[in-house]
Amino acid sequence: MTKAQDKQNEIDNAIKHLKTMIKAGATVYTVCHHVSSSGMMRHISCYIAYKGAVVNISYYVAKAIDYKQNKDNGALVVGGCGMDMGFHVVYALSRTLFKRGFTSKGVKHKDGGYALYQQWL
Repeated sequence: MTKAQDKQNEIDNAIKHLKTMIKAGATVYTVCHHVSSSGMMRHISCYIAYKGAVVNISYYVAKAIDYKQNKDNGALVVGGCGMDMGFHVVYALSRTLFKRGFTSKGVKHKDGGYALYQQWL
């Protein structure tokens, strides 16, 4: 198996795992652990409430949306500024998990990016 195939398998497995835990309408909680001195990079962790517990899903999110992770705390290394970067991460995750859109309250939505909610902790 090539490196590209290995990487795609990791992405597919992460997406599959996340789909078993997250349904449309769920809230993904984000925590910002670090902001660089220039303000252009952040370390952000992702959590969900799952079966009565708070679960850190940062590893799977990083694999699913192809972000690097901080080696010390496992948070996603997110570059950029000028917008809510936690929202950006959750929107990217939502677009990845709900590529074909989603249905909420009987209404079909084409843009899967809005299937999940984001909240800062």
